[in-house]
Amino acid sequence: MTERHRDAAAADAGAPGRAAPAEKAGRRARRRRAPPAPPCRLHEQAAAALVEAAGEDVAFVLGPDVLWWAAGPGGDAWSAESAVSRLVQGLYDLHGTRAARLLRRPVWSTRDVDPFGLGLVKVHAKRLYRVTPRDHGLAPPPAREVRWAFAPPPAPEVPAHPRPGDVAGWAEVARRLAARAPASDAGPRWASDRRVAALLLAPDGALLGAALNTHGRNRTLHAEVNLALGHAAATGAPLPPGATVVVSLRPCKACAGLLWAAAADPARLRVVYAQDDPGPAARNTVLCLGSDPRRRFARTTAELQAPCLVPAPAPGAPG
Repeated sequence: MTERHRDAAAADAGAPGRAAPAEKAGRRARRRRAPPAPPCRLHEQAAAALVEAAGEDVAFVLGPDVLWWAAGPGGDAWSAESAVSRLVQGLYDLHGTRAARLLRRPVWSTRDVDPFGLGLVKVHAKRLYRVTPRDHGLAPPPAREVRWAFAPPPAPEVPAHPRPGDVAGWAEVARRLAARAPASDAGPRWASDRRVAALLLAPDGALLGAALNTHGRNRTLHAEVNLALGHAAATGAPLPPGATVVVSLRPCKACAGLLWAAAADPARLRVVYAQDDPGPAARNTVLCLGSDPRRRFARTTAELQAPCLVPAPAPGAPG
């Protein structure tokens, strides 16, 4: 475009030498709608090298100096974890809150996304892309493996046991358990554990487990994560069909994704929350009926239509 044409375009925009605000807004909207850029050859080369070394399920993020990567659980044993979840949780375990800066970069995975991994990226990272491993004959970047192994924190003592089926009573127990949870006022807010509690009830109403939020040392360790991964570590099995999870605060996308992935039958999973969370992290989760993640991960009509997430009933109301 010649200088004369540029001047004419600027004059038509109403501001000499500059684009009109409406034009700028249009460009920003097009950028937001634009599909993500395809992976470069370095991403595909790194994926090929990692798959050859560790198996088909790997995830990585390319930092400024080193490529950080993690492998999925592998083997035939059941697990709600994936390479993506192990990468995100492991980076927060290694770097603390500094991991958030690294995870502003895209996370790449050789497998289709799982509910827990996607939820973790939505809450604790930025973007997640699928990459196809290809050997381009390039030298892979320096890499460092992230080895994440969940260590269950001590389970809190539950002060009372309502009668089986009394969901409102269990919700009140979760509230009290959260209120009496230890929390430090010293130091920044992000370094202290948020007062949130989660309870796991068997189909017959018996208490199977309890957990508190411990995200002061690892931002990913919410109460529901400690509960579900703790149950998996203790039993080697998913949450039983018909189980109920009672939480003092509505689950975020990461916790909702894990509860869905950890349930033996997500269509029969029931998650009851005592207090709503108006923040964006707790909206449009896989537990929400009609949500985008529900349509993405539901495998059957029953899972698609299951009302998994419900508020706690008022005290004295039938559960």
